[in-house]
Amino acid sequence: MSNMPGKGSLLERLGGEPVIVATVHEFYKRLLADDKLAHYFDGVDMEKLKKHQILFFSRTFSIIAKKFNVSEQLYRNHERLFRMGLGGKEFDLVVGHLVGALDSLGVPKDLIDEAGTIIIPLRSMFVKGYERATMEIATEQGAERAYHEAP
Repeated sequence: MSNMPGKGSLLERLGGEPVIVATVHEFYKRLLADDKLAHYFDGVDMEKLKKHQILFFSRTFSIIAKKFNVSEQLYRNHERLFRMGLGGKEFDLVVGHLVGALDSLGVPKDLIDEAGTIIIPLRSMFVKGYERATMEIATEQGAERAYHEAP
């Protein structure tokens, strides 16, 4: 791992794809062991999810990140989870596990902090995603109730 601030993308300074792959495996090990988060992964193809996460971190921690708009894609990819109650508190737990995974792999604190400055702003999207899903559920339930109450 190179610890040279400003020299290349964060992805390069972390050590490239091998470090991202190791981080993702450790990250999901931690998420699946967390009783507050594990149920979000019930029935999920974890190998496919890990591949998506590797791609996401690779993009997010690279130069591509500046050109990568994630908001609507993030909602589509997490809609089922938002409907299950995934929101800001869960995002905070997930970020804690990401920090723990990076730390367990010996990533220097300054690079973990830099990763945090990239990931933490996504929290608002998770809060908005939860709120959007909650509103959609309420609308669906209202429509369903009105249908059943109609003469």
